Amino acid sequence: MKNKILIVLILILNSKAKAQLQVVTTNTVEHITYLSKIQNSVLISGLNNFGSLSDENCNILSTINKPTGFNPPTASNGEFIQLDSNNLYFFLPNWQNAYLYKTNNKGNNWNLIFHTDSFDVHSCTMFDSLNGIIVCSQGVILRTQDGWQTWQADTSINNFGKILGNYADSVLCVSIPSSSGIFYTSNKGINWSECSDLPYLAFSSNLFLLNDTTIFSVETGTLGGTFFSYSFNKNKSWINKNIDISPYGVTALSHAECYVVGFKNSYGTILKTTDTGNTWINYQTPYTGTLTRIIFLNDSIALISGTNGYLAKWNKNSFALSVLNEGNQMNNSISIHPNPTLNSQQIEIELVKDADLEINLISILGQKLKNIHHQKQIKGNIKVNNDLTDLSNGIYFYEIAIDNKKQYIKTIKD
Repeated sequence: MKNKILIVLILILNSKAKAQLQVVTTNTVEHITYLSKIQNSVLISGLNNFGSLSDENCNILSTINKPTGFNPPTASNGEFIQLDSNNLYFFLPNWQNAYLYKTNNKGNNWNLIFHTDSFDVHSCTMFDSLNGIIVCSQGVILRTQDGWQTWQADTSINNFGKILGNYADSVLCVSIPSSSGIFYTSNKGINWSECSDLPYLAFSSNLFLLNDTTIFSVETGTLGGTFFSYSFNKNKSWINKNIDISPYGVTALSHAECYVVGFKNSYGTILKTTDTGNTWINYQTPYTGTLTRIIFLNDSIALISGTNGYLAKWNKNSFALSVLNEGNQMNNSISIHPNPTLNSQQIEIELVKDADLEINLISILGQKLKNIHHQKQIKGNIKVNNDLTDLSNGIYFYEIAIDNKKQYIKTIKD
């Protein structure tokens, strides 16, 4: 048994270990390109004006109705922006047009608060209910300080750009076609500074602001290679490190602990570093698509989105590691066969004395999937069958409790 435990532990720690995800139903097949958690509310949104809200545990997802009645152009995809648990914005850019709507009841009713047909508009962000900016072509910034009742334009950025992230009063905006310019503001867009020592064309970058000084970025280089980059000094300088997946999203829990999602060899992949990118653990998921965004709901659980409406919870602290570290003190002989399996298995237990026996199937995240057996048993040989037909391929655990002493045995469904 100790050898079996060691094998499981090595498998989980292996840099290519598969991390099983708890899939969340989204009722969409659109690519999810945006995730946000503010207070106790989670917003997801994506292509074709898709938006959905849930509670902080992602247990309930409700579709957000996009604005109707104003007959805006439909050629472009809108973007949902979350200000707090109740107040949302819907930004719809179009060629030389832009519409900004606001709701204070989670999308039940919308009000048109801004419209322009004078600029080729690209992106928008709101700092609070009064202050916001829109970035247009030719380096034009539209800025409001009164909730879009009035606005003023300036030309702080030399070329058109796209807002890629904000933290409090700090915003990152990318200049195109200048090679790698990222613009930074720390006073709601009144003043900007530029940095250009990044190894890629920054327009399609994915950025995460840990605080008002620390920024992380991932992207594919213009001359090849894929990069994880960071700045600890408000965008004044960057450090670049190569990574071995095609990256799409990045987040961080500290200066050192960072996570990147994307794909490798046609599978959604998660990278984890605890030393600011010097070394990485690679979790290849069973999902045959691209992982696009990652946010943490708490210190352990992350929400990860992907293409084709994919959304899942992921526990950075593997359930397998915690249960294996508990050790097993039982004298009862236990075997699972066949293992791996395609559909069904038999659990065979040799009880050394009469006991209360309970068998549960557990996910790698520690979630109880089903109760297989629970009753008083006399000592001797016990055989219990289990059908795994309805489960997706991956790693699972049998939790076997004999008089409340628990033992965990790994199983694989191919």
